[in-house]
Amino acid sequence: MTDLVSLEWQKLCATQLPIPVLYVDDDTSFVEEVKGVLTPLGYKLTPVLSAEEAFEFQSMSPAFLVIVNHTLPDSPGIDLIKKLLAVNPQLQTVFITSQETEYQATEALRAGVTCYINKDPKAVFFDVLPAILERTLLRAETTKRQQNLEREVRESQLRLSQAVTLAELGFWEWDETRNTALYYSPELLKIYEMDASQVELGSWTANKDLKHLHPDDYENYRYKSHFHDGTTDRFDVEFRINKSNGSIAYLREIGQAIRNDSGDIIRSYGTVQDITQIKITEQTLQLALSEAEKANRTKASFLASMSHELRTPLNAILGFSEILTEEHFGPLGSEKYMHYARDIHNSGNHLLSLISSILEVSSAEAGQLQLEKESLPLCQLIKDCFEETTAIFTNTDIETELSIPLETMVIDADARAIRQILFNLLTNAAKFTPRNGKVSIILDEIVIERAHQSNGRLSEHSGYEAAVQDHAHIAIADNGIGIDQTDLSRLQQPFTRINTDPHLSQEGMGLGLAIVKSLIEAHSGIMEIESYPGQGTTVHLYLPL
Repeated sequence: MTDLVSLEWQKLCATQLPIPVLYVDDDTSFVEEVKGVLTPLGYKLTPVLSAEEAFEFQSMSPAFLVIVNHTLPDSPGIDLIKKLLAVNPQLQTVFITSQETEYQATEALRAGVTCYINKDPKAVFFDVLPAILERTLLRAETTKRQQNLEREVRESQLRLSQAVTLAELGFWEWDETRNTALYYSPELLKIYEMDASQVELGSWTANKDLKHLHPDDYENYRYKSHFHDGTTDRFDVEFRINKSNGSIAYLREIGQAIRNDSGDIIRSYGTVQDITQIKITEQTLQLALSEAEKANRTKASFLASMSHELRTPLNAILGFSEILTEEHFGPLGSEKYMHYARDIHNSGNHLLSLISSILEVSSAEAGQLQLEKESLPLCQLIKDCFEETTAIFTNTDIETELSIPLETMVIDADARAIRQILFNLLTNAAKFTPRNGKVSIILDEIVIERAHQSNGRLSEHSGYEAAVQDHAHIAIADNGIGIDQTDLSRLQQPFTRINTDPHLSQEGMGLGLAIVKSLIEAHSGIMEIESYPGQGTTVHLYLPL
């Protein structure tokens, strides 16, 4: 025990040296003797002669420990100790006297002194004083730690109480052997619209507890809660209760079992949380999503229907304007009629192209893309498309480059769809590449371990067995004006156009990339776009071989 006290004393001294001590005594010679004994032990002794000085000093610069003589010039020592303890009940005080009596000792202890010592004989006094002060200070340190611990507990309880109230979280504890409640928290009583007088703990049974349940959730709750079969130590169930105002509240309850040494469930505890607002939000979002999907299907169906309806009169416009321009039934007369007929024919072709694009996008959104797949020699198909679009690049002085492998590369695809993909991308490249720029097509073959689409990128999808598959990789690159990173994802949406250069005026409705994306995905492929303003754009296409 002595070694333990010495060890604790060393720790205390190491963290608090020098230890301030206020010594109140008008016997100056005795004070000097006490100072000579305590200073080497790590105490910083401040002597004062009277009770008034002591109280004033302690008010301004409080000492850790106060030693008080039984008689002072202006007040009994006991009265000073009472006064000091009234201000600070945790202050450590040592009362010393040369006139020890039973009455004095009793009065000192009642006043609240920490320790009582007799001055006489001096040899004994100075022998026991250091040990008494050690124990006094260790007691003070223990008291301080206890106070800090109690304060931390109070703060934790306050934080927990605030969190529970904010989360509308109720707690319960249950006696599983008697099937009765042991504790219902105030928040739980609030959720169930009950007060403490309605719950007689020890007699509040499961049947009473279930009276709040919505009838349709009764069986499900009984099956999932209260460890009905004894095989699980935890349950998590959502259910509804009927409120007094006729409304319905959605609750979530989580329970945990406590077993005895034999493995039998004897108690359980858990939480109940009101999740009504969460459920209402989920239902609102689900309804909004359903309505949005319905509206989108209606729009796609309408566009597809209208596109078909518009093609019929357009065919007549194109047919008759072509007859006029070719003068099948004789000269038109004025040359202006010929110009007008050609304008009508060109405008009709442009409108038909737009309607076809809208129909393509609408069919894709409605999941009605009709593909006629066949084995296609990809190298030859790309070469043919490249040659068909050569005129576009020649007219704008754009350099072109075609790099395809010599060996045959075959894909299972719709020829018309692949031609449209390549034509749209090459047209875009020509449209946004300035004169004397460059556009290139590169075809090669890559092996991918499970192609996983994530934001239009290829990546490995961990947690699944990798599926190795060969893919054709088509890269169409230009060194044109480029696209800002924030606009890339928007460009793949229908009717989106990014005006990257106000000095360039491009035709179209912003459907090209949307159509390419739909057709690529219909072939189980992936489109990936890399672009930087002022540097150009590269579109990567990955199609399974």
